[in-house]
Amino acid sequence: MTSSNYPEAVVRVVSRTGPVEVRSAPVSEVSGPFPDPAGRTIHIITAHNPNGRRQSDAANAKAHGRLLAALYERRLEHWDAVGGDDSWTHLVQSVAVVGISEVDALAIGREFSQEAVLGWRPQNW
Repeated sequence: MTSSNYPEAVVRVVSRTGPVEVRSAPVSEVSGPFPDPAGRTIHIITAHNPNGRRQSDAANAKAHGRLLAALYERRLEHWDAVGGDDSWTHLVQSVAVVGISEVDALAIGREFSQEAVLGWRPQNW
């Protein structure tokens, strides 16, 4: 997936309220409940393929482990997530980080050399 494909990305999140699949939709079209009942912002972050360069499965798994360790160290609530293309053939292991600011989410993305961090709030779910 390249940065031009991000608007078509599909993300599956395993939240406390159950699994959720998120797809792009027209502005102000919302379907289903927001996964965090408290309405906190959710950011999708990955450590896979830093700087948009494909890495081996082993390198991506190691990077994901470092991301999880960083989140645990910061005591940030997070849920498992997987991003992919619409055909679900290219998958990217990710995390849904709950309740952090956009500034903090982007800082984590930069720390792991990511080109994008996706964010959702109840009003633009």
